[in-house]
Amino acid sequence: MRMKTNDELMQTVEQGRDASIVKAMVRDVIDHQMLMANQSLINQYRQGNIDHDLMIGKIGEMAGLQNLLAELDSRERKGTNALDKVVTNAA
Repeated sequence: MRMKTNDELMQTVEQGRDASIVKAMVRDVIDHQMLMANQSLINQYRQGNIDHDLMIGKIGEMAGLQNLLAELDSRERKGTNALDKVVTNAA
């Protein structure tokens, strides 16, 4: 496996920084959407109106939001690791 060049590493660092910025911008919105989806499920259950399709839809919505955050976290970590490699290469 070939080592990445410093230019490639710096591109990964930049992508990590971008992911960090996006995550900071959308975190509150995603948390609110997760809370609303969960509250909707609870309300439908209490009213006796919950059905399989509603449950699957809300679970899919929450899973998608979690996947978005996980992807942003992953890119952020890759950027941090790439920055460490750049610093190590420079030393």
